[in-house]
Amino acid sequence: MRFDEVIPAVQSGEVDAGLLIPEGQITYPQHGLIKVIDLWHWWYESTMLPLPLGINAIKS
Repeated sequence: MRFDEVIPAVQSGEVDAGLLIPEGQITYPQHGLIKVIDLWHWWYESTMLPLPLGINAIKS
């Protein structure tokens, strides 16, 4: 799904949750959405390392 389709898909119930790029991380509250997890915070607390530049999510 394209990044600009994630918030509308979550709002409509098409998907249960979405992974947002920085623009969506700033604006999601304006769309009535709630944060489930902040991957940067989770990663840093778990490893004390910077978040890698790329994250891939795949499903077969």
